[in-house]
Amino acid sequence: MKARRGPPAAPARGPGFAPPSGDDGAVSAMVSVLALAVLLSVALVVDGGRRLGALSEARDIADNAARRGSQSIDLEAWRATGRPVVDPVRAQASIADFMVRSGLDDRVRSWVVVPTPGPDGDIGVTVEVTIEPDRFLLPAGPVSAVETATALDGVTVP
Repeated sequence: MKARRGPPAAPARGPGFAPPSGDDGAVSAMVSVLALAVLLSVALVVDGGRRLGALSEARDIADNAARRGSQSIDLEAWRATGRPVVDPVRAQASIADFMVRSGLDDRVRSWVVVPTPGPDGDIGVTVEVTIEPDRFLLPAGPVSAVETATALDGVTVP
């Protein structure tokens, strides 16, 4: 019979067996830390995506509201000067109507309309829209977008 070479056989593990080192639960702690890191990473991705989506939505709403407000032309001033001038009171009412008819009055946290001088001295409309994005896990504040529109008379091609 040949002698067997190799590592010695492992000791029998009976009911009173205890591991010789103090590493009890080390894997559990590592798994909990990694699980927390994965959860926070997912929350960052989801909440960041929702924030970018809300910013895009705020820009779209502000752009459409400014365009709608800039169509509120003061006809008497236009006839007198030959240049379109936005009537700020009618623009404000038109934008409020746009928000209600579009169903955005409950989604938009606040909006401000400011009469703005245009490049040729015309009066345009600047609209700032603030939206509170939906959240998954992480706290986030509101997002705002500002857009400006000016009434033009005709279209010119360069």
